[in-house]
Amino acid sequence: MFKKINLWLVIFFYFFSFHVLSIDNNSLVIDLYKNHKCIHGDFIQTTQYNDNSEFIQKGKFYIKRPNKIRLELFSGNDQIVVYDGECINQYDISLNQLIIKRIDGCYFSFIFLDHNLNKILKVNKYEERDNCVLVSADFLNFDMGFREINLVLLDTFIHRISMVDVFDRVISIDFLNVEFDGLLSDSFFELILPDDVEIINM
Repeated sequence: MFKKINLWLVIFFYFFSFHVLSIDNNSLVIDLYKNHKCIHGDFIQTTQYNDNSEFIQKGKFYIKRPNKIRLELFSGNDQIVVYDGECINQYDISLNQLIIKRIDGCYFSFIFLDHNLNKILKVNKYEERDNCVLVSADFLNFDMGFREINLVLLDTFIHRISMVDVFDRVISIDFLNVEFDGLLSDSFFELILPDDVEIINM
């Protein structure tokens, strides 16, 4: 299930790359990074299984406000994932397969529309340490497949996202070499696909 990039990774990239988090009455308070239009850098996704084995994937991310994301995933399962404000387009290079997931038809569509994490998360820990902030929250229901999420912020930017799923597997995402702003044209967030690609609409 987690040996390929999943939709939740895209969703949490969308939120946490442009948001600062604080706590107010056990709920998340979100403010946009209004001074930054683009963010890009590297990430490492590590999945820890119940038998103590690990699966590690590396990639690059590019985000442009208001609603553009491009993820490039390497390490054996090479994929390109593009979010264009309406759909998540997930292209598996080895399978030559494109999966298209429309956001407005998903039960989590309010996340993209409302920017409201309080509907799905309840904070149980918020701790400040110098330039580091630790946040831990529980999912209000398990429909999304996760029980818990932990965040590490360094200088107000998310350094690590760690999620525990309903099977007690831990999926961690570490952000590296993060740069703000720069020039990213809209065309960079368009997928160029071969003519014989298999398309699956979900």
